[in-house]
Amino acid sequence: MGYFQEGLMVGTVEVNLGAYAEAFGGKYIRFIITADNEKMLKYAAERTTALPSTVVGRPEGGIECYLLPNETPDGRYGAIIQLWMGENTPTDKFEREISLRIRQGTLVVPGTKIYDACESPQEIYNTMQTVGFCGDGFQKVIEVKTNRKMIEVPVMAGNFYIDQELGIGHGVSGGNLWFLLDDSRPVADTMSDLWDNALYAVDETPGAIHSFGICSAGSKVGSIMAEKLAGTPEGEAYKVVGPSTNHPWCPSLKGL
Repeated sequence: MGYFQEGLMVGTVEVNLGAYAEAFGGKYIRFIITADNEKMLKYAAERTTALPSTVVGRPEGGIECYLLPNETPDGRYGAIIQLWMGENTPTDKFEREISLRIRQGTLVVPGTKIYDACESPQEIYNTMQTVGFCGDGFQKVIEVKTNRKMIEVPVMAGNFYIDQELGIGHGVSGGNLWFLLDDSRPVADTMSDLWDNALYAVDETPGAIHSFGICSAGSKVGSIMAEKLAGTPEGEAYKVVGPSTNHPWCPSLKGL
């Protein structure tokens, strides 16, 4: 918080260093994506980490940092990616969900490769069944210069490569910083500089990501209408939606 304090207390915003912020145990996977050029790398990194969805039991992730060619296993431009789910997520569900991110976010971008970057793995994810099998029997395991085994999956743009084993680590996820306004000016205009400073501070913190970045729609646990209409089709519809709008903090509902 010292960095936030330095970056945000510019005579206008006071940061309460003792305030509560959500934090949960989580399991994560951390890997390097490399690509033939920076454009394809950015495309793959952003697709793989898009759509935060922990609140509905799916993974969310972020780009930890970008790497220069001399910092990656294959001498190409790279990015370190983190994907997270809840600490108690069963291993089979975790691997299935992570594989969807990899298959739909990384594998589909021409020339991409994935290398394990989990420094303290507590479990091992064998990517053959959930990712390698996309090769429909034409995939094969190869050994590369760095003494690692990778799966080669033929795709329409050539081959996709992924380490056969990716480490699964356990860590802390969550945390938030609330900005409260006291005027009616557009939020984006009023807060853009502060948001930029906050996100930059996370970017500059080793090992940290911001999966949501900026979120204007905080939610609460449960739903008033799901409880009020319990046992009815409409009540079930509210229940299925899951976390609902955090109505006590919606300025348009002030007075209601």
